[in-house]
Amino acid sequence: MANSSAYIWNGFSYVWDQSPHRLSILGSQFGKVTVDGAAVDTTHDFSLKVGTIKDAADYKVSYSVIKADDIFIGTAKTGELKLASKIEKSATRTDTIRVKVRNLVTRFDQMPLVRRSTMSRVKVLLNGFHIESRANPGWYFGGLAMSVYGTRWVSEEEIEFSLYSFVRPAWSPDPFTGRILNLGYDGWEVNEDCVYKLTVDFTIIAGAPENVAFADSTSKFTHVNVTSASFSDTEVDLAFAEPAHRYREAFMGMYGFELYLSSPDGVTPNATGRYFRKLSANVGDFSYDEARQRGTFQRQLQFSNEGPWPVLPFPWTLLAQHHVAMVGVNGSFSRRQSSVTGRMETDDTSDSKKLDAFH
Repeated sequence: MANSSAYIWNGFSYVWDQSPHRLSILGSQFGKVTVDGAAVDTTHDFSLKVGTIKDAADYKVSYSVIKADDIFIGTAKTGELKLASKIEKSATRTDTIRVKVRNLVTRFDQMPLVRRSTMSRVKVLLNGFHIESRANPGWYFGGLAMSVYGTRWVSEEEIEFSLYSFVRPAWSPDPFTGRILNLGYDGWEVNEDCVYKLTVDFTIIAGAPENVAFADSTSKFTHVNVTSASFSDTEVDLAFAEPAHRYREAFMGMYGFELYLSSPDGVTPNATGRYFRKLSANVGDFSYDEARQRGTFQRQLQFSNEGPWPVLPFPWTLLAQHHVAMVGVNGSFSRRQSSVTGRMETDDTSDSKKLDAFH
């Protein structure tokens, strides 16, 4: 098969300099991938909005750029999805996404014939997202989640999977800013639905059993009555359960992250949202041992609302889940793990950077 090239999203992290803020705009998306001879490159756009108080944020997005023979890799994004709920209620939806292989964006030297009969194994990964509140400056954070699962061929040329998305707008117990917001503000009144617009980018990987395998790993954790929480696996060991085949190389991707915030029992029961200062969901430092058919990696989820005045770091309880996948491949393969960093100021809403070319 001809050589394919792709950027695989490995998650994001960012932190505000001065104070926690609401969830208004947040996004991490790759641009169009270009191939010039042996060089592969693209751009990355990070989206963020501070709200009403001057501040700046530093961000980091992790990714892998790969070249591979004998497997198919294609990307696409959903249309605009609407997440709506009353304040302090969950906005949740599950969508069935069906795509024709020929409509996916691909980068091949020569496009292969991709069919269920020739590439029966298939997997979908997250490849970025963009979420934006209808109202300015967004609502307090009660949770954010998205995951893709149940990938399957539904015809010789069509693939289907499920997309779960969740956001929960909430009140804040902060005695000053929380009370002001509870009176309503631009683009929203308290009797109306809170509306977020969401776009999810995804990557589909397909291949024959002798050329591709997938191994999934999910971590769950809970922090109770805290103001800052970080979950990090220093080394996760993941193996292929494939007695009939062995795989020369592998790479990592994410197929979901889930952050559910609530108020500790008896504490601010009608104001369960919080500002947030730090937010992250990523995977990195991957290495693969062909002899053992095992990979090791690090994963991190982090949430914090600690910061200086005027925001008080009211405690909260966090339930979190992180879904990652290891993809094993045969044939010619090369991979580079990297990241893009940047800084955004008060008036910025998007930061676009050209990524280093991969040769």
